[in-house]
Amino acid sequence: MPARQQVSAPKVIVLALGLCAVMVIGVIRLIVTGDAWIGVLTFLAAAVIGLAIVWEMRGVIAGSGDESGPAGPAPPPGRAVVVCTGPMTADEVLGALGASDAEGRSVMVVAPEGLGTGGLMVDEQDYARALRSEMATVAALRKEGINAAGHVGDRNPEHAIVDALALFPARRVVVVPRGDELAVYRRHLDSTALARRTGAEIVVLEAVER
Repeated sequence: MPARQQVSAPKVIVLALGLCAVMVIGVIRLIVTGDAWIGVLTFLAAAVIGLAIVWEMRGVIAGSGDESGPAGPAPPPGRAVVVCTGPMTADEVLGALGASDAEGRSVMVVAPEGLGTGGLMVDEQDYARALRSEMATVAALRKEGINAAGHVGDRNPEHAIVDALALFPARRVVVVPRGDELAVYRRHLDSTALARRTGAEIVVLEAVER
């Protein structure tokens, strides 16, 4: 996940333990049997595990760097991510994005799975509602000739946005909550911190009444 890369520090620990085990077993077998080839195999196995540890540590060091801005090239122009909690018409989407740069835009529609008036708790109806919202919005955009795709996002809005930007790098993210969900989004989405992290402009609209 480019925007939220996870580096497995426990994997480094497992490799280190494996290296110790290989060294101990190899030394014991060498003492017991006196066969030189056991020493050679032990050395080779230790070298391979050591290289694996070095490789993993490079990932740990890279993953612990500053996340205040995006890594890699800037996304192409004319792309945006729209996070919605209900179905939207093409006019509503383009209005949320801004009419000045609506033409020729490519849009990724993301409907978070479980964020509603109940907070981050998910019930059996949340996925179905999110899927309906995403599919209806994408269909409306495509009907108007707009390049659009979509998916159901993580129940946490920040995770949903980061995942979407990893799949579809964009310069702008517009969050369009229903009126009764605005307070929940304000509570669970730090748009300023997320903008620093991703390099994208994060805009949360005040409300969209249905």
